[in-house]
Amino acid sequence: MKLNIALTGNPNSGKTLLFNEITGEDQSIGNWPGVTVEIATKQIIYKEHQITMADLPGIYSLVPHSPEQTMACDFIIGKNGVPPEIIIDVVDVTNLERSLYLSTQLISTGLPIVLALNMYDELEASNFAIDIDELSSQLGVPCVPISAAKRKGLAELLDVALDLHHWKLETNAGNIWRRFSPDLMAELEMVAHQIKPNDGPDYLDRRWLAQQILEEHDYWHDVTPTVKGDKWEAAFGSERYRIVAEINAVVFHRQSQFIRQRLSRKIDALTCHRVLALPIFLCVMAIIFFFSFGPPGQFVTAPFDYLLHSILPAFFQKGLTAAPAWLSGLFLDGIWAGVAGILVFLPQLIILFFFLALLEDSGYMARAAFIMDRLLKSFGLAGTSFIPMILGFGCSVPAILACRNMENIKQRKLTILAVPFMSCSARLPIYAMFAASVFAAHQGTVIFSLYILGMIFGLLTALFFSKFVYKGGKGVFVMEIPPYRRPIWHCIWRRLWLRIWDFIARACPVLIVASVGIWFFSNYSFALQPTATSGEENMLQGFGKLIAPLLTPLGFGDWKAAVALMIGFLRKEAVVSTLAILYGGGGELALSSILSTVFSPAAAYSFLVFALLYTPCVATVAVMRKEGGSWRFALMSIAYQLAVAWGVAFVAYQLLSLVL
Repeated sequence: MKLNIALTGNPNSGKTLLFNEITGEDQSIGNWPGVTVEIATKQIIYKEHQITMADLPGIYSLVPHSPEQTMACDFIIGKNGVPPEIIIDVVDVTNLERSLYLSTQLISTGLPIVLALNMYDELEASNFAIDIDELSSQLGVPCVPISAAKRKGLAELLDVALDLHHWKLETNAGNIWRRFSPDLMAELEMVAHQIKPNDGPDYLDRRWLAQQILEEHDYWHDVTPTVKGDKWEAAFGSERYRIVAEINAVVFHRQSQFIRQRLSRKIDALTCHRVLALPIFLCVMAIIFFFSFGPPGQFVTAPFDYLLHSILPAFFQKGLTAAPAWLSGLFLDGIWAGVAGILVFLPQLIILFFFLALLEDSGYMARAAFIMDRLLKSFGLAGTSFIPMILGFGCSVPAILACRNMENIKQRKLTILAVPFMSCSARLPIYAMFAASVFAAHQGTVIFSLYILGMIFGLLTALFFSKFVYKGGKGVFVMEIPPYRRPIWHCIWRRLWLRIWDFIARACPVLIVASVGIWFFSNYSFALQPTATSGEENMLQGFGKLIAPLLTPLGFGDWKAAVALMIGFLRKEAVVSTLAILYGGGGELALSSILSTVFSPAAAYSFLVFALLYTPCVATVAVMRKEGGSWRFALMSIAYQLAVAWGVAFVAYQLLSLVL
């Protein structure tokens, strides 16, 4: 039997974590809202049923206010097809009253609903309880206590959903509608009676359709009874808040604030302080970079480098003794040199991703957005822009997609233009290599300065375009601040593994292809003759020498550096592997010694600045075109970033040449 189930709920209610735990999928999760920006689906087999599970973007109401909310609402009511056969409304029981507003709207549609009472273990730990039977009776739908983080109650939830579908049980929407005031119900019934059988889907409650008409949402334009009025949305909203408060008062055994919430407020008094908040945030990030790229990160990287560039190449060399020289060179100097040049930085990336996962899971990332709101407004952005900008430190592609949560189109475009300046994880190998080569005693400081520089130019970019291109349209920052939570370690490890695997899966295929291409172009001339015997100039030299003069004022006019930056357009990680191949491989230590002789400190930092600010990878450009609405937008961003990268790198090189 086939069954379609949709997971909905408020942002940060845990629905994506529930989706991952049920399906084994790897959707992004975090203790902050706005993580899910599109519908994710996955098929599973449960008790001989083929279930298609859909994870919808978080919503607070069935009245959408953004493209993602519209997409979720349309999916729920089946506006673009058929509705899901079962809807699981994921409710944060630690914020039950807030969550029930959406629940009552869903129930009012008459669609089959199951309430998943998530985080019930946290509720019990705070000495609170909900009368689940009474809640189910009040709402007219089954309610199942679960803990997605601890994988409790998931089987019971699916069993209830299957029973609901098997017995064709319908949601009793009357349990909610009968609570409305007689005056409102009289208006609803009058409009509902005017709706013809074919005017709207027969699976939706006619009273809910009547409400949409009264509020002039016009989900179905052919439903046009004559009765309409103003301020209906406010009237129905007020009634729902009253109904939710009444239900909450009945089912909760105690009415007071949670201990966890009181503790969160005490911590926030320091971390969200008007003066101390920003310095604390910068200190937290500086500590993370110290552990990732300072002595601790270097300590764990050294033996890994020895394994990748000494032990394994020697092993491969023995296995290739009978192979032709070209094949041995292709594998060792091409493929392995490129791939190993990236894998060597995995220990440092693991440390960085681990700390970032801790910040997300604890709830601090939401505070960071709040902290940055005041600063961002002065640059033409809103606090919601900080969420995509933070995501940009991982990868620019999902960061730009997260801009969909922004209602204001001008704010969205400004944020999309700013995001590529956030230093993504793909650039980390470049920083780590040059910092270890030229700035060995100050690696953490150098890398931290690049992250700060990227944020500065991201903000300046938003300011420039808000003043001269996308004028006006300042957004209002509205964001839920979740309470601090104790990190859930299996979620941390899973998120860490998925990020590392995503890094490897994205980088390695491109690097293998790029490494083979680089080896070929560096060993053959334009006449396709081996340069080792013909003595001709290889193809890469030809390409690089065309670009190198443009980079000479920046301090690195070497054709090899030019070629590496060209290859970086495919994947930024490929810059390091390209340099490793062009400079002869030999491992991180060998490449470090070479780079320290080729690049002066001023030239090395200029190279890092250019790598930070210049054109993002081809995948990011494609997403920018899609989300920005045109190739003109994407090409404008490319041209702007190239100009900024060249100008800032030039200034950095000239100034540092005077002092270093």
